[in-house]
Amino acid sequence: MTERGLKPAEHYVDGGYTSAEIILQARALDVEVIGPVRQAGGRPALQGSGYAATDFRIDWQTRQATCPQGRISTRWSDTVIGGEPRVHIDFSGAGCTSCPAKDTCTTAAYRVLTLLPREEHELLQQRRAEQQTEEWKKRYHTRAGVEGTISQAVQCSAVQCSAPAPGILATEVLTAAALNLY
Repeated sequence: MTERGLKPAEHYVDGGYTSAEIILQARALDVEVIGPVRQAGGRPALQGSGYAATDFRIDWQTRQATCPQGRISTRWSDTVIGGEPRVHIDFSGAGCTSCPAKDTCTTAAYRVLTLLPREEHELLQQRRAEQQTEEWKKRYHTRAGVEGTISQAVQCSAVQCSAPAPGILATEVLTAAALNLY
């Protein structure tokens, strides 16, 4: 598409294509990826309570983090996990064991944060805030029409049955590929 001068300025995608790495790679090609990024994970996201990494103030200049209770991290190190760069932040010795909010924060002896590198971390923070706005939701609503069209086309190309007959999956894949080319 780029070779033919048809590169999009914006590319609407689902949540499977919105990692910080993908968004930054697309930006390097002057394409803005528009899609929902995952919310921060961890115990707060799973249980609906507690402190998430997003509740901590990160000072990239001084390489320190401050917890919601005002305690400052004691160690900051750049590391690699699974071949990917990460920032590891410890609060050991910061008073976690005597903190009145410890049970809200962590089940470990002290809190640890593992973050993406600064550019990726800040990008995802910005996107998480943006996708909560009505403006973003309205803009992304365009994607729903595309998804509906693709879904209907794929479903209409296949025989509806409980156990797909041989060749049905191939038909669906070829239909989806044809729609992408179109």
